[in-house]
Amino acid sequence: MADNITVELILTCIDAPSCKVFFEPEGAVVELKAGDVFKVVMDGPGPAVPEISYVPDGIMVSAWTGADTRAWNQAGEELKI
Repeated sequence: MADNITVELILTCIDAPSCKVFFEPEGAVVELKAGDVFKVVMDGPGPAVPEISYVPDGIMVSAWTGADTRAWNQAGEELKI
């Protein structure tokens, strides 16, 4: 049985009023406004590597098969993904 791996990411929007964050495989899209910060935590069986990709309207955060993804804004409110 593989050990679980936890990956934490910090996302910020730097050079635009806002950008979209696409979460896969969940299919959720959340707006990240300038000045806000998202903390993203992925946890699941390893070995695994998350993928962060540029897409025309923002960025895509892709977890690996079997991983659970959760995210919070700067105020500590959990995002609905």
